[in-house]
Amino acid sequence: MADGQTLTPKPLPRRQKAAVILQFLHDNGISPDLAELSDDAQIALTREMGLIGQIDTMTIDCVIREFLDAVEQTGMSGPDGLSDAFAQISGTLSEKVQAKLKDEISGTDPWGAVRALPTATLRQILQTEGIEVASIILSQLPVDKAAEILGQIPGEHARRITYAMSRTNAVSAPVLGIIGTTINESYQRTSDPVFGDTPPKRLGAILTASQSQLRESLLDDLHKDDPAFTQEVRQSIFTFADIPSRIAPPDVPTIMRDVPRDITIPALACALSIAGPTTDAAAYLLSNLSKRLSEQMKEDIEAAPAPSATEGEQAQAKFISMVSDLASNGDIALIRAAATDGA
Repeated sequence: MADGQTLTPKPLPRRQKAAVILQFLHDNGISPDLAELSDDAQIALTREMGLIGQIDTMTIDCVIREFLDAVEQTGMSGPDGLSDAFAQISGTLSEKVQAKLKDEISGTDPWGAVRALPTATLRQILQTEGIEVASIILSQLPVDKAAEILGQIPGEHARRITYAMSRTNAVSAPVLGIIGTTINESYQRTSDPVFGDTPPKRLGAILTASQSQLRESLLDDLHKDDPAFTQEVRQSIFTFADIPSRIAPPDVPTIMRDVPRDITIPALACALSIAGPTTDAAAYLLSNLSKRLSEQMKEDIEAAPAPSATEGEQAQAKFISMVSDLASNGDIALIRAAATDGA
């Protein structure tokens, strides 16, 4: 190493850091249980491990120190939900409470779901159900929630419900269960959405990964049937040509460092070969790099075989996909797409 030259750790995105930690643990005979992670997280982590290659010891030490610092800053990790909490302290609870919590955990106690209903829904139930049923429901709610709801019900109706509570001691456990089940089935909350994103975002992600000719053809047809929906879809699409409006200049070096050269070079070469929006995007990326790195990129583009139009567009799609991953991981922040009038 030449005098005055200082080694610096290789910058890695978060997923690669996680893979390095996992590989380090594995090399030292420690195999963490990854089954509790989501399927996507397990797959992504395994793929990252397969791409690690050789990493210098300085980078490994830096990643491990960062990991240990993060662990030390985590003061406490509580139980994962009611089931884990019950497993930890069940021995300190009364038999009656244990039985009640077991029913709630197993799903046989319908009142847990009833208690979780929004306050507005519970108020509606108390005002529409019979007085006796309303009094039973009120008696099953947490005290603070019951008091809040009772204060929102008209005086005379609230008085009748509270008076009827004096007769709730005669209600048997089976009847209480039937009432809870009936209320739960009649007023249960809307189930969680099957999809994580809205329809425009889901379609936008699909069209982002599609070839430009197909994408524009489908958008033109969609605009004829539903212009408003098409505009939302266009706002969710992120293509290579959108780079100048979606990527801030300070994030360009991070992107060009993390996206592999075998993707970046053909993507830029294709963009620079034909004048248009993608040419502007390529120029934007190069202009926001250091002069040395920009010149090196240009030399690599000139030295590499010219990609076909299909190869270039595929490289651009992969480039955008990796940029989106960096944004999802928090390594960069994409600029929100501006509203457009559509086609």
